[in-house]
Amino acid sequence: MTTREKLEADIKSKLKDVDKKEAEISNLRESLKQEQDKSADAIDLAGDHKRVNQGLKSELDIRSKQIETLREKVDMLEEFRCLQKENESIVNSRRANLEEECYVLRCALEEARTQASLLDSEVLNNKEVISRLQQDI
Repeated sequence: MTTREKLEADIKSKLKDVDKKEAEISNLRESLKQEQDKSADAIDLAGDHKRVNQGLKSELDIRSKQIETLREKVDMLEEFRCLQKENESIVNSRRANLEEECYVLRCALEEARTQASLLDSEVLNNKEVISRLQQDI
């Protein structure tokens, strides 16, 4: 497998990872919204009774921690996505460099082939000259 193919496979793999992470971010955002909605409902119900209020306060604290955890996860996933974009940019840059190197090497190979062909012709001419000189001697 060539370096280019490896890089392309790596890019495809990373893009799949990004798609998975984007789906996870979407799910986390939906969960966050649901948790926020539940927290709002809990706050509305908390006003009438002290015992109910204490239970709801405890649940609200738990949900707030869950929301904060979800926000942290969303932040981490967004940071991961930025890193993925940076990695993709690096991979694209490396690919461009490799393509340029391949072009230079192809040109050098073509030049070497041309030089080899010229040398082959020169050797053939020299053999003919030597053969004629030997015949003349």
